Amino acid sequence: MLNFFSSAFFSIAIIILLVFSLIVFLFYRFQDNLIFRPYKKLERTPADIDLVFKNLKIKTHDSNTVHAWYIERKNPKGVVLFCHGNAGNISNRLDRIEILRKNSYSILIFDYRGYGESEGKPTENGLYDDALSCYQYMVRNLKIKPEEIILWGCSLGGSIASYVASQKKCRFLILESSFTSLSSLANKLYPFLPVKTLLKYSFNTQKHVESCDVPILLFHSPDDDLVPFSMGRRLFESAPGPKEFLSIKGSHNDSFYLSRFEILDSLEDFNKRFK
Repeated sequence: MLNFFSSAFFSIAIIILLVFSLIVFLFYRFQDNLIFRPYKKLERTPADIDLVFKNLKIKTHDSNTVHAWYIERKNPKGVVLFCHGNAGNISNRLDRIEILRKNSYSILIFDYRGYGESEGKPTENGLYDDALSCYQYMVRNLKIKPEEIILWGCSLGGSIASYVASQKKCRFLILESSFTSLSSLANKLYPFLPVKTLLKYSFNTQKHVESCDVPILLFHSPDDDLVPFSMGRRLFESAPGPKEFLSIKGSHNDSFYLSRFEILDSLEDFNKRFK
C-alpha cells in the first residue's frame, strides 16, 4: 500500500513539474505577444475629427521607418511628443489628441515599429530608437526647440518617454499610469513564475527616472486595474528633480478621459512653472 501511494505521489509530482515547465516555456516563447499588442489597421485619422495634420514617415537610426502624425497649433503652449501604451495604434488616441489640441498644444504622436503603418518588429531597444528618432525629427526637421518639447508617456510609453528624457533635453516629462519596471509588473501579474529570469526586456522606468534632470509630472489612479498605484508613487519618489504627483480616478484605460479636467489643470500649472 505504501509503495502504491509513493508511486502515485511521484507520478503527480512529475505531472505538475511537466505542466509548470510547459507554462514556463510558453511564457518565454510568447512573451512578445503579451508585451506588445500592435494593431495594424488605422481606424481613423485626425481628418475625421476635422484636424489638419502632417502625415510623417520618420527614418530611425537603424534604418527603420515609423509612421507619425503632427498636429500643429499656432503659438502653442508646448509641443507634446506622445508615447502610447503597448496596445493598438495612434488611431486609438484621437480623443486625447483632440483634447490637447483644443487646449493649445501641438502634438507629435507616433507608432512604434510593428504598430499601425510603422515598419519592423517591436523590441525594447527598437522602441527607444523610434522615440529618439521622432525627437530628433522634431528638432531638426520641424525646428522645434528642445525647451518647447513635453515628453508624455502612458503605461509602457512611460518607460520610453523617460528613456528619451534621460538622454535629451526637454521642458518636462509626464508619466501617466506607468510602471517601475517590466519585471516588477510581471511579478504582480504572474507571481508563480520566475519572471526575472524569463523576461527578455527590462523597460526599467525607475532607472530612467533616476537619471532624469528634468521636472516630472506624474498621474496615476488608485483604481488602476493593471499597474499598481504604488508603482506611480515609487516613480515619484525616485525622481531627483522638481516633481508633482496627481492622484486621478478611473481604471487603467479610462483614467485620462475620466480625469481629463484635473489633468489639464495640473498640466497648465506645471507648464507655467517651467515654461
